Amino acid sequence: MKKLTYLLLALFAMTAFVACNDDESYADQKKAERSAINKYIADSAVNVISETQFALQGNTTDVSKNEFVLFQSSGIYMQIVRKGCGEPIPNGKTVTVLCRFTEYNLKTDTIQLSNIRDSRWDAVVDKMTVTRNSADYTGYFVRGESLLQAVYGNSSTAVPQGWLMPLGFINVGRPAKEGDEVAKVRIIVPHDKGHAYATQYVYPCLYDITYELGREAHGIADRVAGQGQRHYQNTIMMSGAPTLLGTSFTHRNIITYDPYQIYFGHPWYHRRPCG
Repeated sequence: MKKLTYLLLALFAMTAFVACNDDESYADQKKAERSAINKYIADSAVNVISETQFALQGNTTDVSKNEFVLFQSSGIYMQIVRKGCGEPIPNGKTVTVLCRFTEYNLKTDTIQLSNIRDSRWDAVVDKMTVTRNSADYTGYFVRGESLLQAVYGNSSTAVPQGWLMPLGFINVGRPAKEGDEVAKVRIIVPHDKGHAYATQYVYPCLYDITYELGREAHGIADRVAGQGQRHYQNTIMMSGAPTLLGTSFTHRNIITYDPYQIYFGHPWYHRRPCG
């Protein structure tokens, strides 16, 4: 866990969001979000199925047909890539869940954050505690042990609803024998079910996420990581966006996107692969 502390302290120029049009209404922003989701669905040949069809299929999606189920009440689309080993989180229990993820901003068609595809963060496994109460799931990131929370959470450790929703349909276990695999989902999360920055700037994200049961004990490394994270937050949170003090920017490593501007100092930004 000490590696995470060092990584967070070394985080450089993650994001700063600037609205490019102060006159753009919330309704216009939501229309742009809907357009971005529709474009991904069309470009990636997504086969959208209803909740009724999803239930008839045993709460599964056919990956060979690129099926996503649309949950009408939330606007979330989900594809279960792997149901996963183990069992669902037991009712009334609180467990530790470990996640790896890649986040795509569908509005800018870019990879925005990942602890899978960016080698600088591959030592970071996002850790959260999740409680199940019947069909309801609540979760909190362990401070100092979550890349998503460190970048977007500000003072909040609450897990976005979009990350919790799949837990009602997958197993959360640990591989114990050959052939066991952790659960994996692909989800489209609208802004109001995502993290703080997606909510504020009204953009949808596509996530590839794996879920694995964590170990229950937390040792001294966890506490050290938590102390490092508090130092990280106190040091580099400026103007509501993470910025590393002392980092200089040059024109060549600043990329600007419309309809709002996002400044990134990251050479690892890619265009999103379809499908």
